[in-house]
Amino acid sequence: VFAADINASTLKLQQHHLSQCQQQTQRKKNQWQVLAAEASLAMPAEYARQIDVPEESMHSRDLKSAMEACHKLIVSYRRLLSEAQSLIALVAKVESVHALYVQLVVDADNEKHSMARLNWKAANKAAANGNFSLSIKLYKESPELYREAYKQWLVQQAMPAMVAVAGGEFIMGDERGNGHEDESPLHERSVSDFALAESETSVRQFQAFLNYQTFEEISALDVDNGELPVVDVTFAQSVAFTRWLSERTGESYRLPREYEWEFVAKRQVWVEGEIKSSHCEGCQGWGNKAPMAVKSYPASNGGLYDLLGNVWEWVDDCFQFSYSKKLQEQASDSVCSHHVVRGGSWADMPNMLRVSNRSIMKQEHSARVGFRLAKSL
Repeated sequence: VFAADINASTLKLQQHHLSQCQQQTQRKKNQWQVLAAEASLAMPAEYARQIDVPEESMHSRDLKSAMEACHKLIVSYRRLLSEAQSLIALVAKVESVHALYVQLVVDADNEKHSMARLNWKAANKAAANGNFSLSIKLYKESPELYREAYKQWLVQQAMPAMVAVAGGEFIMGDERGNGHEDESPLHERSVSDFALAESETSVRQFQAFLNYQTFEEISALDVDNGELPVVDVTFAQSVAFTRWLSERTGESYRLPREYEWEFVAKRQVWVEGEIKSSHCEGCQGWGNKAPMAVKSYPASNGGLYDLLGNVWEWVDDCFQFSYSKKLQEQASDSVCSHHVVRGGSWADMPNMLRVSNRSIMKQEHSARVGFRLAKSL
């Protein structure tokens, strides 16, 4: 009788343990089903195989076999939930990068952008098909792809619209007789085909360059007055911008040579005297207060904005007080303490806004000086 009581008690305890195990298994199963529904996850095939047979065996009349099957089920569900939760946590982290990228980079069109979008879709599809390992691999790659796509987008934000300039010959210097000594002697120059930015480099374009240099994570390209011409940039900083853009695009961006700038300026036509229609030779539309946003006024007949006025523009030439000396100089980007700036600025008198007028500038910065890009063709 005593032995029978012990056997009955042991059986009852085993049944109790099996019941608890079955309840715990059902809770894990319910957790998985909720998680899978919320995150659009499918059960990986390897777990489906591990779970199907034990679920049937868990209700076997053989208590030992049922307990073994139940424990296997719990282990499988625990591993499944752990992997699913890790995947969901990774997705949440990547989604924040994805959301910020999509919010900021609404107009991107580059190779890395396409790769990031395809990678994102593939990762989602893999998760929905139960391929957790592939999904995790793709999700882990996504942030770097988005970062690279964002950096390419920054380059695109910095690129200016360019106007092609057909080369030719012209007389350089003061042809009107009302210039300064450094605008003489008159001499003929030949100019090869090149391209010139339609406007001065803006604050937003230069900020894209700075963001690229200091890049750590995707962030908003927040700038105040982003369409104003960038000022307070040194000659060296202007050259650094052109070299960076050239390296990133494979194009030959640079500062214009002084003779190129004057060649273009002498071929432009503005509406003289109409302050509100154009910033032009002799116009007084600046008011000595501040520069205007680029393209605030109509372009010249050649499609260029603000060659005269707004801000002085760095050119890639050392300053000489006479063209007779300068004619001996051949190389641009020379090492010198003073460079030429052209075009006049918002703070200058109208007689300074002349196509042949030149000014000298140390390799320092000024609220009146910016730059415009050129490109070799």
